[in-house]
Amino acid sequence: MSAYLYSIGATAAIFTLLALSLNIITGYAGQAMMGHAAFFGIGAYTAAILTQTYHVNFFLALLIACLLYTSDAADE
Repeated sequence: MSAYLYSIGATAAIFTLLALSLNIITGYAGQAMMGHAAFFGIGAYTAAILTQTYHVNFFLALLIACLLYTSDAADE
């Protein structure tokens, strides 16, 4: 598979996860959450900076990003 198709597939999977999580929160749970996209962005930005700039393992960066945005979400 070419790098372009891999990139398109990864981007589609990421946005699918975002849409599904937003559907669960607003649809099934009935909660209005305006910071959902912001927390998603904080986690994605943190993981990108850790992997590209500091060369941290992807899975460790994912864990750190999850901890960062959940601690930020708990402050809301």
